Amino acid sequence: MAKKKKKKELLAFPRVVERPEDCLGCGYPLEGIPAPGLCPECGLPFEHGLSGLQIAGVAKKSAGPTWRRAVWIVIAIVAFLYGNLIAILFINSPIIALVILAALIAGVVGMALTSPSKKGVGSEFFTFVQGGFSRWPVGADPSAREFRAWDGVNPGVVLKPVSRVWASMSVVQFDERGKREVLLSGGFRCQRDDLPMVQGGLIRLMRGESIADDHELIERLNNLHDPEFTSV
Repeated sequence: MAKKKKKKELLAFPRVVERPEDCLGCGYPLEGIPAPGLCPECGLPFEHGLSGLQIAGVAKKSAGPTWRRAVWIVIAIVAFLYGNLIAILFINSPIIALVILAALIAGVVGMALTSPSKKGVGSEFFTFVQGGFSRWPVGADPSAREFRAWDGVNPGVVLKPVSRVWASMSVVQFDERGKREVLLSGGFRCQRDDLPMVQGGLIRLMRGESIADDHELIERLNNLHDPEFTSV
């Protein structure tokens, strides 16, 4: 008898969410702590009522910190020069040649072992609030949450439709010198017609404004007929 194929669960459409049951920064349970308040574990503030906008999707793998890219460039340049001068080095100074070779191998191995963990290998939840956004893999323990605060001068978001129910997302911020930093890039499940409303809600949160009084946003997103979704 053939086994019945398990129906694939769909990610939820964007929705406005209440104050979190667990801290968006460290996963500490907030039950019984009055809002607004601070997490006793990490000090992250949380609001009362409908205070966040949650989306579900898949993020691209992070390129890692700038210093890692710089180190890789240096390793590549040294390796190129070493490859072109290897014969001369071994003839004139074999010890130096061996030291450089050992340093190159150690550098490559060290960078590989300290490579940041992969992001975007699975579905994730992203909850945006006035202070920043939290992310965690679907089905993961609350302690797996990571929070990124808006620490730049001007955070922003760009959403673009990919299909009728999928969109791309790019969350960026700029520092005082105008340097652009990509905080989050990927795709998420959203109806095409709702993108302008979702983008507007995200921009309000990035400006430090509440979305609790945006009744049109709340009514539209929280009353979508979406019977098949992966819940928090």
